[in-house]
Amino acid sequence: MKVKEVQYQRLFTLGSYNNERIGFVAEVNGEEDAGKVLGELFFKVLDVEDCLEAYRRLLEDQNRIRYEVGSVRQRIARLDERIAEMSELIEKIEKGEADDDAKLRFACETRSLKSLRGEREAKAKELKELIRQRDKIEEQLKVLRRNIKNGTFKLPKDLKLTKTDFEFY
Repeated sequence: MKVKEVQYQRLFTLGSYNNERIGFVAEVNGEEDAGKVLGELFFKVLDVEDCLEAYRRLLEDQNRIRYEVGSVRQRIARLDERIAEMSELIEKIEKGEADDDAKLRFACETRSLKSLRGEREAKAKELKELIRQRDKIEEQLKVLRRNIKNGTFKLPKDLKLTKTDFEFY
């Protein structure tokens, strides 16, 4: 029997009742082994899916990091307000301009100015790291987007796709 073409396609489950079908058809010339061509198609489909899955996961990471950056920025803004209020209160107390209520409020504070400044410094470092991660993800997305558009479906060497428990190929 002479095989003239082989076809391989696979249905990938994306979750939330979404699927993606990827497949290829290849002509087999007289010297080629149809089984070998089919094996090449199998791995070509897996490479395409790995690349697309990496892109989807990076998009999810990008959205998560954007949310975290916003949250940390809000926390820093609240800390800045609290530090400014406490600094103003301390200044009034030191100048003798604070009333008894302000003095009591200061005495009842559960957090010191030093601890607020320490937390603000820690949050600033966290924000810097999140921004570094965001920039790295955006660069990886840019590379993957370019590769996908150019039909190059090999993952960049610095990008590793971690398999979930149900992925076994």
